[in-house]
Amino acid sequence: MGIWSKKKPLAAIVTGFIIYMLILILDALVDPKTILQGLILKIIVIGAFVTGIKGAIEAEKIRKEHNL
Repeated sequence: MGIWSKKKPLAAIVTGFIIYMLILILDALVDPKTILQGLILKIIVIGAFVTGIKGAIEAEKIRKEHNL
């Protein structure tokens, strides 16, 4: 996804976020105790994804405004 993110950053970040969330959900279904394990790290990673998505949306706006 890193290579793909150079051409389509928003799609790459959203895809990575979806995969991460699916892994968390599947892990919680297999072993519900894992929901609270590493909660702080999970929150940090989700926050980083949200920040990345916001940045990618802004980059798309700038790209469209300047016809790049």
